[in-house]
Amino acid sequence: MDCTAYPQFSFGGSTTLPGFTPAQNGEIGDLVKGLAVGGLSEAEQRQIQDRVDEIAVTVPESERPYHYTGLWGTGLAWLGGAILAVSLLLFAGRRVRR
Repeated sequence: MDCTAYPQFSFGGSTTLPGFTPAQNGEIGDLVKGLAVGGLSEAEQRQIQDRVDEIAVTVPESERPYHYTGLWGTGLAWLGGAILAVSLLLFAGRRVRR
């Protein structure tokens, strides 16, 4: 969740954070509405973010936004190494032909 200055924040819609229950979304929405009168100070933004973080750790990993299960860690290192090796072979082959 990103907090912005009062004129940029929309209070018309409901707060919907992926993986949060309707009650949790409502709690965050009410917190934002209560604190945002006249704009959000840095401390108020931190208070909202802290509460979002507290709730977010209870959301199952599969329901979290930006849940990435693809290539990562060792697999990503192997892919990077393979790309580097192929690039070096192509570069070396190109130089030999000249």
